Amino acid sequence: MNPEVSIVIPNYNGKHLLEKNLQSVLAAAGGFGSAEVIVVDDASSDGSVEWLNSVNYANLRICRLESNFGFAGACRAGASEAHAEIIYFLNTDIRTDVDFLSHLVSHFNDPNIFAVASMAYDGSGENIVSSRSGIKWKWGMPDVDRAARFDAPGASPSITLFASGGHSAYRKSMFFDMGCFDSLYSPFYWEDVDLGYRAWKRGWKIVFEPKSFVYHDHQGTIGKISRPRVLSIMRRNRFLFTWKNISDPTLLIRHVLALPFFLVIATLAGRRGVISGFFMALSSLPDVISARRKREREPLVLKDRDIFVLFDDAGYVSCPPRSDEAIYHQKEKETNN
Repeated sequence: MNPEVSIVIPNYNGKHLLEKNLQSVLAAAGGFGSAEVIVVDDASSDGSVEWLNSVNYANLRICRLESNFGFAGACRAGASEAHAEIIYFLNTDIRTDVDFLSHLVSHFNDPNIFAVASMAYDGSGENIVSSRSGIKWKWGMPDVDRAARFDAPGASPSITLFASGGHSAYRKSMFFDMGCFDSLYSPFYWEDVDLGYRAWKRGWKIVFEPKSFVYHDHQGTIGKISRPRVLSIMRRNRFLFTWKNISDPTLLIRHVLALPFFLVIATLAGRRGVISGFFMALSSLPDVISARRKREREPLVLKDRDIFVLFDDAGYVSCPPRSDEAIYHQKEKETNN
């Protein structure tokens, strides 16, 4: 019998993190009873594969990549190897609660659910570092709104803009139909936001489940990169997301008009990551145009403005739906008729 959930862990030179956290994942998978664990080694040179082969854990499979494909490529490779329809992507620097799977799988009984995100605490388990998210328009560009980050652990499930690629479950068939995480954002950041935003445009839902939780130590690959470099990549990817996904004419005009002021203010404020990120994004413009053409062929239920209204004022809609979500169902109905 195929497993109900496949846990996919991309790994690049994370042997020390696997040694620390993998046992908790395997224990949770074993306790769940119908889950497999797949570690995708992205051409590590630190002995990760040798260590994995030596421990001989049950329900553990190793997918070894001969070349480094980055986060998006490693996730795609792991998803291709997965036997289950529900795929849970997990970073190496995360340990899991023993019941983190049991609280989220039931959401997938709704065929319109694309992904379910878990709550993430810091390594001590005392502070919430990731929960639900929304989106707002700020300085002429979309901006991820994390105002709801500090939800109480006992909160009810709610919709969220995206499911973190580091600790969330996705429906495999939809994940591949969407083209998986876009390597345009390589090496990291915004690829999960991009996927979530596009899923909402298709009329698919993403849910945040606070009863499913993990512990994130933030010691992965990103922590080895200089802070200025990380900020430049983050800024670059925000530009790339805007240019790839926003199609509303008014919003595009607002972006173009605000851009010079945004760059001037960033320069005066000494925010070099914004300027370097902008020019890094410009160098990827041919890839953005290609990605945008592919996106324009995707079936749409919601428009840009519909999504911003859905998440307006951090008024995130609870599940089951309330009247706030009427716009979603109206657009869905119009599409189906």
